[in-house]
Amino acid sequence: MTMIVGIHLGDYVIIAADRREVFIDGGKVSSVISDEVDKFVKWNGGIITGCGYVPLLSELKKHLKHTEITSTNQIVALTKRVVSDLPINASIWRQQTHWMFSYISGSEVGPQCRLGYIRSEVPDEIHLLYTMRATIWAKLPDIEQRIDTLNAALKPLSRTYDFEENVAYHLGLLKELFLYASTVDETVSKDFNYYIQAYNGDERLSSQAHGRVTG
Repeated sequence: MTMIVGIHLGDYVIIAADRREVFIDGGKVSSVISDEVDKFVKWNGGIITGCGYVPLLSELKKHLKHTEITSTNQIVALTKRVVSDLPINASIWRQQTHWMFSYISGSEVGPQCRLGYIRSEVPDEIHLLYTMRATIWAKLPDIEQRIDTLNAALKPLSRTYDFEENVAYHLGLLKELFLYASTVDETVSKDFNYYIQAYNGDERLSSQAHGRVTG
């Protein structure tokens, strides 16, 4: 089970995903395949990741890698396509597979950050995470409490020159959260990748952190 965290901070968004892949036998983790898995797929508008049924996630990622995506409508179309191909005996995963993605959209006041998500049981609907809100996708015993705590800890970006400080603060929250998750769910690693996208289109991927995002 992948752990994904989405944070919308107004001027920029953060998506984080753990790096673990496991082999499950009889509903239990029998071995850790890798702690170096990159669960992000880049598209023209930002980044996309997902959690749930691995074959379903992998199929969408395969399509994304071989398709020039220029709009969120294409993501919806591809999601509907892979969900329609889901075998009958895997239908339970239809309720447990979700995708999260970032993009920039225009508005009357200028470009705006968006953090959208799609649930496979309703693949033709895009939901949006509101500004100054965060969500966690994981199997944690206290998931609702953790979501509430994370939301209460969010800090808005008050001044442009505080950007790096603001990023470091929220990455610190993520570090604590993934460390905790790794102690209560053996399918989640304490190490994670993150992606940051600012309203002006600047971006940063943790594996390429030297490509700095400016305020």
